[in-house]
Amino acid sequence: LTNEQAANAVVEGTVLQAQKCKLDAEYDVLLIQKLKTSEEQALLAQKRLTEAAQTTALGVDADSVIGRQKGLYVAQTNGFSRDAEQKAADLMAKTWMTRRTTDDGTVADATNMLDDASIGRAINKLLQGVGA
Repeated sequence: LTNEQAANAVVEGTVLQAQKCKLDAEYDVLLIQKLKTSEEQALLAQKRLTEAAQTTALGVDADSVIGRQKGLYVAQTNGFSRDAEQKAADLMAKTWMTRRTTDDGTVADATNMLDDASIGRAINKLLQGVGA
């Protein structure tokens, strides 16, 4: 071999080594992209389940975030009902107290729903609502 051919052989060897390094790096990138694609598919599947859990009760654990949110909404709904019961009972009691204080002749009867039985039913409903 001549000196020029020897120099070219060294350069070609260096180029081949660089190409091998490049191919190895590209292969590594492909493996990482494949893993990323698999992880993205798993994430999309989980998102699909999460979205479905917001509209249905299927597959929702009670101790999951969605399960706890749904429980909170139920508790809030019940709380609104309890609040309405409490306000109605309070209104009845205050009406009776005001009428009785201002007019000793005020009759508490079934017509005005201020008799003991009517107030008792309202208070009983209130107590049932709070579990007492």
